[in-house]
Amino acid sequence: MPQITVNARSACYPLYIERGVLDTLGGKIAKALPGARAVVVSDETVYELYGARAKESLARAEVPSDSVVLPPGEETKSLPVLFRLYEQMVELSMSRTDVIVALGGGVIGDLAGVLAATYLRGVPYVQVPTTLLSQIDSSIGGKTAVNLPSGKNLVGAFYHPRMVLIDPGTLATLSDEEFAGGMAEIIKTACILDGELFDLLEANAGRAAVTPLIEQVIARCCAIKAGVVEADERDTGERLLLNFGHTLAHALEKCARPPMRHGQAVAVGMTRITAASERRGMTRPPGTAARLAGLLAAFGLPTELPGCIDSETLLAYAWRDKKVFSGKLKLALLRSIGEAFVHPIDRGGLAAFLSEGEERR
Repeated sequence: MPQITVNARSACYPLYIERGVLDTLGGKIAKALPGARAVVVSDETVYELYGARAKESLARAEVPSDSVVLPPGEETKSLPVLFRLYEQMVELSMSRTDVIVALGGGVIGDLAGVLAATYLRGVPYVQVPTTLLSQIDSSIGGKTAVNLPSGKNLVGAFYHPRMVLIDPGTLATLSDEEFAGGMAEIIKTACILDGELFDLLEANAGRAAVTPLIEQVIARCCAIKAGVVEADERDTGERLLLNFGHTLAHALEKCARPPMRHGQAVAVGMTRITAASERRGMTRPPGTAARLAGLLAAFGLPTELPGCIDSETLLAYAWRDKKVFSGKLKLALLRSIGEAFVHPIDRGGLAAFLSEGEERR
């Protein structure tokens, strides 16, 4: 079983990556948190697919458990739902010696993480991500958050899980659109920190081609993410590179109609930012943006802004990004495939940066 350890300053915990590892959930909790009772937080779609397996694993290890099952979708990642969860934890007599199990994708992982970080000033939790995007990104590193009407991920905490159980077998039930969204984050990781991974993806482009390699790809991305988190736990330095494409992506998620999925929005954000930086001579060699767009398209991901988007609205949402420090947005850009850097830019500069890219298209 591939195992990666996150050695952050405030926490040390394992990532288990193996097909079928979901069935070891109970035993791992019983060993790490003896005497704990588990509350499984999931959504209706995931719980129907994997809830019984999780509960059976807990029962075999004699870990008592309850379940809270929520509606699927980004709307669930909100303060009203979080407040209802607090009340449910009270009703279930949740204590600091018990454990929350986040069974689902990024929405459930983020929401359950905020719940664990804040209920009783902190209770243990375990991440069991079931989507490709959450397996290689959001379940690792302790960033938890819920959305506000005015922006994405604006309320949350840095709070690490006790462990992460990544079962690539759960990817078989993902739609092509959901799988592609996870590939956007994998391509992002390759762009900023691993040119060899980018080459591997180009040579195995498309879901059918990459699936035999997916466990290897997941482990590689998790190792990269763990290393970045260890170097910059609080997202003020190197970890900002992981936001490549995300400033525009989070804005798109809030203002696009119909709403865009996270991975698809990241694909557009990466393409647009790289086109702009390449035309300014900040990204080399020429043709990098086209190469990136070609790989994204091969996985069924969009690379153009939706026609309904108003540029002023997009910029207004982008400026609400969490990466604004002292009046400057720390924008992650590519120097080349496999190497990234942070470029501070003010509000007027961001508008000019993006519009110049559009004018030269």
